[in-house]
Amino acid sequence: MSESIPFIDEYGFCNQWSQKLIDEYVSERATREQKQSDVWTNYIKSAGGIEKIYVKSSKFKKLIRAGIPQGLRPMIWGQILGLEEKISKSNDIYHRSYKMVEVVPKNYRDIIENDLKRTFNDAENLSKDILRKILIAFAVTHPEIGYCQSLNFIAALLLVVLGDEPAYHALCTIVEDFLPADYYTAGMHGFRVDLQLFNSILHERTPEVWKHATKLHHEWMLTASGWLLTVFSNSFPIPTVLRIWDSFLVEGPKIIYRVAVGFLRIHQEEFLKAQKLSQFTNLLSNCEKNMIDQDQLMEMAFGLRAFSRNHLIEQRVVAERIVDTGVGEQQTTLLHEMFGKFNM
Repeated sequence: MSESIPFIDEYGFCNQWSQKLIDEYVSERATREQKQSDVWTNYIKSAGGIEKIYVKSSKFKKLIRAGIPQGLRPMIWGQILGLEEKISKSNDIYHRSYKMVEVVPKNYRDIIENDLKRTFNDAENLSKDILRKILIAFAVTHPEIGYCQSLNFIAALLLVVLGDEPAYHALCTIVEDFLPADYYTAGMHGFRVDLQLFNSILHERTPEVWKHATKLHHEWMLTASGWLLTVFSNSFPIPTVLRIWDSFLVEGPKIIYRVAVGFLRIHQEEFLKAQKLSQFTNLLSNCEKNMIDQDQLMEMAFGLRAFSRNHLIEQRVVAERIVDTGVGEQQTTLLHEMFGKFNM
């Protein structure tokens, strides 16, 4: 096995990769970035400016699936999420909310402080002070949630891309509009339903890996929690995560399931060779941190058939019925152990 060495990516995150992987990444990035920049520059020019882009058009969706170049991502994400308008109409709620820190229960403030210590500690461009401000402001304006572990990673990702005030409004938008209701609230009902949905999708779409890992006593809930609650932000290399998020912001949560299935299919042959649980979990972790081939991952994800929004809605109804009729208590117990009593 090749020795891993530190490599700082273009977003300031440190990755432990082999020299071969670093060389591949640098070469692929240069080619991809130039191609994306040329295509997006022409598209924006033809639209008459970023502010005139119609984000619901099929052409825009096609471009998004191919990825946004680094230099344009803050502006494109801002346009997708309508951040300029939200900030202008917010009456400075972000800055005002942080000054109301005392209304946030102490237990939430303590969890936030603990999580700040383990949030992307190797990221050069991440300000923990500003991240704290975003999380406190969110807790003030969303008392029904307060704080839930994993929001730190989502907020950090948004902060690195967008800056502080836009990141706060983006976090609010994602929690309120993108993910199912009750995802981060007490009991995490929406998340527990998605755990069941995730399990069903893997069983249906990657049956060999699912059966093999289950036979080894792998707890899929642990894997799903990391992928679902943070939308992969603490799983894959950040450049790959941002490529996933480009599509997530346009197409919604179904992208999470597409990527999960695509990732497992890419590495299926390797996963099936694992003879012990420890081998499988180590292999899964290594494959995650070395997932630098964005094109391969997204092509596999978008190559999946019969993965429509309506199909997922139907499957989620079934998953919710299962959770509400018995599985819920077992999941709640496990989630208590994973996230602690203050998140439930």
